[in-house]
Amino acid sequence: MKEFFNKKNIYFLLRLLVINMILMFITFFLISIASSIFHDKDGITSDYIITLVTVIALVFVSKYILQVGYSFEKFKEDIKKSKINFIRNFTYSLFVMFIVGIALTSIEEITFLMGKKTIDEIFSIELTVDILIGAIIFAPFIEELFFRRSIYIYIMENMKDDRFNKYIFLIFSTIAFASLHPPMHKIIFVIPIGLGLSVIYLYTKNFVYTWLMHFIYNFTVIFDITKFELNMYNKLSIMSTEEVLKIYSLVRFTIIMFVMLVCFVAINKFCNKNTNKI
Repeated sequence: MKEFFNKKNIYFLLRLLVINMILMFITFFLISIASSIFHDKDGITSDYIITLVTVIALVFVSKYILQVGYSFEKFKEDIKKSKINFIRNFTYSLFVMFIVGIALTSIEEITFLMGKKTIDEIFSIELTVDILIGAIIFAPFIEELFFRRSIYIYIMENMKDDRFNKYIFLIFSTIAFASLHPPMHKIIFVIPIGLGLSVIYLYTKNFVYTWLMHFIYNFTVIFDITKFELNMYNKLSIMSTEEVLKIYSLVRFTIIMFVMLVCFVAINKFCNKNTNKI
């Protein structure tokens, strides 16, 4: 630990802290301006406006402060690279998010028993085209570009001490991700997601996998529980109706991750078996 706390590393950590504070300031400043202009008769600002403003802030900080750009050509290159060892990398990603699902379900169950809430009405939304494109596809794409790819490149290029840069990336990317997902009392819920996605990026070095995992997570937790799921939980006497409404989305996500993980493990073994024969 003494080797880590030298002047260069401390200076770099302070720089990262300032960058995160700048990001938070720009984001919430733009949101406050947008909220004063775009709001309904009850004074409520649309989630789409908030998402758009957040995306603008992330792009601005990435390009002009981190000085890490992105282009369509680089996107095509990332897609091309993701095809290499796709099954292995995707299987690893599923495993990490399965662990995240277990952690989130446990956290939600504990907070429910303690009488505290971490999931609220934001997860009770009907799935529409604009939500599918904005909150489930576009927002995760920009967030993964910034919180995983841009931050990783910035840390690897600017932190001279190679022994600790991976750990700094895991910590800072997770904190930055959580800080832009208010309210603050939900940080305990957001941190496992951010950490899991950062671990995946550290392993794959390709944001396409974290984008896919982020997409699957948002898609499985953002819309209303179906009557089939509600009846299934109640018939199995797993939990009461009130409890279902608290953690159903996380149970759903964890089950989907497990099923996909089992399938891809089987596919991975099958591919390795055929490769060995050749």
